[in-house]
Amino acid sequence: MLNDAQNRKLIGKLKRALEVFEPYVFTKIAQLPYTMYETADRLETVPDATLAAVPETRPTGKTWVVRAVTAGF
Repeated sequence: MLNDAQNRKLIGKLKRALEVFEPYVFTKIAQLPYTMYETADRLETVPDATLAAVPETRPTGKTWVVRAVTAGF
Protein backbone atom coordinates (compact mmCIF):
# COMPACT_ATOMS: atom_id res chain seq x y z
CA MET A 1 0.00 0.00 0.00
CA LEU A 2 1.06 3.56 -0.59
CA ASN A 3 1.21 6.21 2.10
CA ASP A 4 -0.48 9.62 1.76
CA ALA A 5 2.60 11.35 0.32
CA GLN A 6 3.04 8.62 -2.30
CA ASN A 7 -0.68 8.82 -3.20
CA ARG A 8 -0.44 12.61 -3.68
CA LYS A 9 2.65 12.18 -5.87
CA LEU A 10 0.93 9.46 -7.93
CA ILE A 11 -2.21 11.59 -8.40
CA GLY A 12 -0.02 14.49 -9.53
CA LYS A 13 1.68 12.28 -12.11
CA LEU A 14 -1.66 11.01 -13.38
CA LYS A 15 -3.00 14.58 -13.72
CA ARG A 16 0.14 15.54 -15.65
CA ALA A 17 -0.29 12.53 -17.94
CA LEU A 18 -3.86 13.61 -18.68
CA GLU A 19 -2.63 17.12 -19.59
CA VAL A 20 0.07 15.71 -21.87
CA PHE A 21 -2.05 13.13 -23.70
CA GLU A 22 -5.42 14.95 -23.86
CA PRO A 23 -4.57 16.76 -27.14
CA TYR A 24 -4.05 13.35 -28.79
CA VAL A 25 -7.52 12.08 -27.92
CA PHE A 26 -9.86 12.34 -30.88
CA THR A 27 -13.48 11.71 -31.70
CA LYS A 28 -14.62 9.78 -34.73
CA ILE A 29 -16.03 12.16 -37.34
CA ALA A 30 -16.86 9.87 -40.25
CA GLN A 31 -16.34 6.38 -41.62
CA LEU A 32 -14.32 6.63 -44.82
CA PRO A 33 -14.87 4.12 -47.61
CA TYR A 34 -11.87 2.06 -48.64
CA THR A 35 -10.99 -0.92 -50.72
CA MET A 36 -8.47 -3.58 -49.87
CA TYR A 37 -6.68 -6.00 -52.14
CA GLU A 38 -5.02 -9.07 -50.61
CA THR A 39 -2.33 -11.01 -52.39
CA ALA A 40 0.46 -13.44 -51.64
CA ASP A 41 2.53 -11.65 -54.30
CA ARG A 42 4.89 -8.85 -53.45
CA LEU A 43 3.39 -5.41 -54.07
CA GLU A 44 6.17 -3.27 -55.50
CA THR A 45 3.84 -1.01 -57.46
CA VAL A 46 0.30 0.24 -56.97
CA PRO A 47 -2.09 -2.57 -57.97
CA ASP A 48 -4.69 -2.02 -60.68
CA ALA A 49 -7.81 -0.38 -59.22
CA THR A 50 -10.07 -3.07 -60.69
CA LEU A 51 -8.48 -5.66 -58.38
CA ALA A 52 -10.00 -3.87 -55.41
CA ALA A 53 -13.31 -2.97 -57.06
CA VAL A 54 -15.41 -4.71 -54.40
CA PRO A 55 -14.71 -3.34 -50.92
CA GLU A 56 -13.58 -5.91 -48.38
CA THR A 57 -15.58 -6.01 -45.18
CA ARG A 58 -13.77 -6.57 -41.93
CA PRO A 59 -15.37 -6.89 -38.50
CA THR A 60 -14.69 -3.83 -36.37
CA GLY A 61 -11.89 -4.38 -33.93
CA LYS A 62 -10.68 -7.62 -35.51
CA THR A 63 -6.95 -7.79 -36.16
CA TRP A 64 -5.83 -8.68 -39.66
CA VAL A 65 -2.86 -11.04 -39.35
CA VAL A 66 -2.13 -13.38 -42.24
CA ARG A 67 1.29 -14.84 -42.77
CA ALA A 68 2.96 -14.06 -46.11
CA VAL A 69 0.00 -12.05 -47.42
CA THR A 70 0.19 -8.40 -48.44
CA ALA A 71 -2.68 -5.95 -48.45
CA GLY A 72 -2.99 -2.90 -50.66
CA PHE A 73 -5.44 -0.17 -49.63
